[in-house]
Amino acid sequence: MNKHTGSNFDVFLEEAGIFEKVSAKTHKLQLADIMEEQNIIKSSLAQKIKTSRSQLD
Repeated sequence: MNKHTGSNFDVFLEEAGIFEKVSAKTHKLQLADIMEEQNIIKSSLAQKIKTSRSQLD
């Protein structure tokens, strides 16, 4: 067994108490990338998912 092999990164983030925050930020960035690729503006997305633009932020 390799003594330098550790747990996965998710476990590290959970132990640091920041998994949820990092996960939320990652999803927000992924959504922004998809919206940019598809040329979707926030107000259009908000209408499609029946919420407000401010809720997307």
